[in-house]
Amino acid sequence: MVVVRAIIRADANDAPVVAAVGRSVKPPVSLVFYAAAAGLAFVSPWISYALLAAVAALWFVPFRRLSR
Repeated sequence: MVVVRAIIRADANDAPVVAAVGRSVKPPVSLVFYAAAAGLAFVSPWISYALLAAVAALWFVPFRRLSR
């Protein structure tokens, strides 16, 4: 996200990147999953593994708006 913000700051607010990226759900969801995985590791490591795999799968799928 740092690179995207730098591109937006350098171009302008009407840059094509702004329209393509918009508001992304991935970063906040990833943060919540990472925090839950850390807390649930004491309950069941397998739940943590599943949450970490979900975050990896979430970021493996590219942004649909950028691929157009």
